[in-house]
Amino acid sequence: MEIAAGIASKIGEYLVEATVHQVRYLFCFNSIVDDLKNEEINLKLSEDRIKQEVEREKRNTKEPEKDVEKWLMDVYNVVAEVQKLKEDIQVNKSTFLNGWCPNLGRRYQLSRKAAKKTLIMAKLQDRGKFDKVAHLKPLQGIQISAPRDFMSFAATKLGSDQIIEALKDEMTMMIGNATGGAGKTTLANMIGNEVQEQKIFDEVVKAVVSQNPNLINIQDQLAASLGLMFEEKSSLEERAKRLYLRFTDTDKRILIILDDVWAKLDLATIGIPFDSDYKRCKILITTRRQHACISMGCQLRFPLNTLNEEEGLALLKRHAGVNDGDFSMNDVAKEVASECKGLPLAIVAVGSALKGKGINEWKAVSQKLKNSKLFDVEDVDADVYACLKLSYDYLKSENTKFVFLLCSLFPEDFKIDKEDLLRYGIGIGLFDDADTIEDARNELHLLVTNLKDCCLLLDAGEQFVKMHDIVRDVALWIASEGKNVFMGKAGNGLTEWPKKYGLDCHTAISLTDNNIKVLPTGLECPKLEILLLGGYNHCNVVVPDQFFKQMKALKILTIIKGELSLESLELLENIRTLQLIKCTLRDMSSLRKLKRLRILNLRFSYFVCEISEGLGDLDELRLLDLRETRHPLSVMRRFPPLEEFYGDIEFKDVQIEPTSSEINSEPCFDFSKLRRYKINLNVDFPRYLPGTTALEMKDIEATTLILFKALYPRLQYFALTNAMDTSQQQAPPIAFSNLTKLCLIDINRLTEICYGANYPRKFLENLEILYVSTCHSMHSLLSAKLLRQLQKLKEVEVNFCNKLQEVFRCHNEKESDPVLLIYLAKLNLVDSRELKWIWKGHTNHVSLQNLTDVEVTKCPSLAYIFSVSLAKSLVQLKKLKVRKCESLKHIVFNDNDRKGNVVALPNLRDLQLEELPNLISFCSENNYSTWPDLRKLVLICCPNLAIEAELAANVHSFEEILVTLFLRPGYLLDQPHLDQDLSSYAFFSKYSCVHRNKSEHASCFPGVNPPTLKSDMKALGTLATYLMALALLNSGLPSIRAHYPPTSRKWIPHFRSRGWLRGLRA
Repeated sequence: MEIAAGIASKIGEYLVEATVHQVRYLFCFNSIVDDLKNEEINLKLSEDRIKQEVEREKRNTKEPEKDVEKWLMDVYNVVAEVQKLKEDIQVNKSTFLNGWCPNLGRRYQLSRKAAKKTLIMAKLQDRGKFDKVAHLKPLQGIQISAPRDFMSFAATKLGSDQIIEALKDEMTMMIGNATGGAGKTTLANMIGNEVQEQKIFDEVVKAVVSQNPNLINIQDQLAASLGLMFEEKSSLEERAKRLYLRFTDTDKRILIILDDVWAKLDLATIGIPFDSDYKRCKILITTRRQHACISMGCQLRFPLNTLNEEEGLALLKRHAGVNDGDFSMNDVAKEVASECKGLPLAIVAVGSALKGKGINEWKAVSQKLKNSKLFDVEDVDADVYACLKLSYDYLKSENTKFVFLLCSLFPEDFKIDKEDLLRYGIGIGLFDDADTIEDARNELHLLVTNLKDCCLLLDAGEQFVKMHDIVRDVALWIASEGKNVFMGKAGNGLTEWPKKYGLDCHTAISLTDNNIKVLPTGLECPKLEILLLGGYNHCNVVVPDQFFKQMKALKILTIIKGELSLESLELLENIRTLQLIKCTLRDMSSLRKLKRLRILNLRFSYFVCEISEGLGDLDELRLLDLRETRHPLSVMRRFPPLEEFYGDIEFKDVQIEPTSSEINSEPCFDFSKLRRYKINLNVDFPRYLPGTTALEMKDIEATTLILFKALYPRLQYFALTNAMDTSQQQAPPIAFSNLTKLCLIDINRLTEICYGANYPRKFLENLEILYVSTCHSMHSLLSAKLLRQLQKLKEVEVNFCNKLQEVFRCHNEKESDPVLLIYLAKLNLVDSRELKWIWKGHTNHVSLQNLTDVEVTKCPSLAYIFSVSLAKSLVQLKKLKVRKCESLKHIVFNDNDRKGNVVALPNLRDLQLEELPNLISFCSENNYSTWPDLRKLVLICCPNLAIEAELAANVHSFEEILVTLFLRPGYLLDQPHLDQDLSSYAFFSKYSCVHRNKSEHASCFPGVNPPTLKSDMKALGTLATYLMALALLNSGLPSIRAHYPPTSRKWIPHFRSRGWLRGLRA
């Protein structure tokens, strides 16, 4: 009885609780609706935060996590459902007697739905607490183009062929390629590209080892090529285990290239497998030392042959600019080429030095090379040194020679930033005749170009150069005596200061990238002008207070990760370039004593007091770099006049009234004198800013924009995030005339980019990239009038703009008006729920002839992508990806009366159509498209799509096809041309089959017995058809994979026994 009573009591409690809930639905309607609205607001705030994080990570080459994407999609769906529910609630409120006599039954239903949606949104908020929202995209393997003026010779081709054949041998695990100055690195890069093209290896990864190998750096290089990320604080051993697992836990064949090896390298310590039991991973090393090959255990060694006489002469003539028809130069050119001993590096250096020279100078050079004797050169052919020394001697100016020697102070294989060369050149006095830093930069550019033309420096990107390791050795050898005496021991792995004797004659010392923790005192360096210490990846350097006492000639000082008091610098009266990067600094007021300072870089450094304490008296200061050291904007009042400023500043002042006199004043700093600048205002996590003039602002009142009006005429990059009340702000008369990239993020009240009928003169005329995200009040992106000014626009990306209805508004233009969007190359539209038109209005003056990449995702109101007239200009389109656009019926819509239009897309290679439930056809109304160069076709969840004509016309070119669920039942089975052509192209089937007489998407042949070859062919439908067709494919095709849903896997053993799955990996 007690048990029964307890059960009855519990049931009673549940019944009472349930009854309370039901009553609450009816009588607490307004309270439940308020809870719904509040929870919706909270969820949208969380959604906006996650979206912003995702967008920030995307700009850092990361891709969103799958669970984050799913969460955003779930939020998107719930918010849409809540919006519909709110509309229903509003209708219910305005019913009989103006809401005084509501429909109680309907109210109960709505109240219950609202309570459930509130609970769902609360759970979604809990789910939205992610540790991370994105991960790095995997990088591709190496693909390196041939260097400038590259010529392929028999020796190169022979060496390449021999090594590739050896790599094919299953028993060969490691190969060595040796000879200094003979082009071994170039050959290794060529081999890496070739083995990938021939599909001998699936991945090729490369690391430069250098004379003093940094194992962490080598691991980082290999990991970057593999798309592998290490834990931030993982040890060398942990990283090695992770690398080893990445190399071995895969079916892929991997070639590892280790370039510029000097001595035996412990492969296990790095994480490189070298085991005869694991043969899918092979190693190619390049070295200038034969004994390095032997000590590494290379099974085969291929010394790279030098050029023969004819090849050497041809290479010399090419770099010297001598025509084959100039017979007067033949004899002396042969002599010079002969003295270069067939070594490409030597030939290129000498040929570049002799470019434009007369026959007498050629003869003099020939005699110098014959007489040169360099017996003190170890491990490298002395002829290479002699040729490079001669090339140095022939440099035109002393400044060019000094910049060449300056580059030797950086570590081996280091990417040298030309801005560092500029700052050091200004410090040493190379550009004293230049009126401005920009003039000095132009002079440096000419010097560097001359060195590259002489092949003494190599390109390493737009802003960087590199020095070949042998060329660097020659530079250090040249600088070991004479007027400029350099000690270049950067990256040598030193743990203490080198021996002190001979320091009194050195003019430059570089000890960067070493592990010297404490510096000595009492050093006498009376001639020392350049001192470079510390390193980003090494321990902090503690600088004694008396360290600089006997260095009064010092003009350039760079310390990275140091700890020092600026009082120790007070005696350096000649210092002109001071770079204290990532340092802990004390006594900032001592800066005022450095009266000749022109360049000051305190990037990443930490100091307690304000920087302005010591800057006001530095009248010669021209460049100040305070990036990653945040300061109030008011501090800039005390800065001296600057030509260039780079820094992160904070502005939290009260809003400026539009009528305030401050608008027409400069309250903090005279920005008009700046010629280059990169400024982050209120940005919590500053990122790299492109261009030479860049401004990023966040969390400001719109009136604050006026304070920076002097920057706008030169501004190239502008990013504005969360600016409040921008609707009434007017741009200065010639604002943004040089702007090339504009980013507008999270500006909720922004309705259009420029308000009013008359735009400022030259407004945005140089804009190339436009990025707009989370601007929920914007209805139209680019008006017709604004489009006429954007003649250089190349990229447009729009994300999360909920109210946006049109992207490009086009009007019927006059015949004399310019063609619009002629340079547009990339268009990316994501998550714009009300977007109805990409192109609205007449498009007779629009040409998309340079558009190559189009991606449209989550635009549920969009009915089509292109009109027929626009699509006919898509001659360069390479990629088209359309996803999750529920209303989309056609990709190309017919905007004229003609039928049977053929839309040719001659360069389309990648077509992806995913989750488009209402997509009927690619082209509307009996029009069709041709894709003669298509390589990849993806069709996912497009149940109503019919593209018979396109498939029939283009099937022969496909290399990769991905077809999944929700094509209309039996669709592919009705395409006989596919069966006929299957044997001629590679078919990648990630295919879930649907019975031709069923509309159930999840099931796969329910109730059908294991098939026989003929009788059950129709019952098996598409799956059996394609498995039989796949059996026709032979070994000449790329690997083919088939993936099946769980319900169809029971058939796989039967198919395999029939031989239908030959060559497939299931």
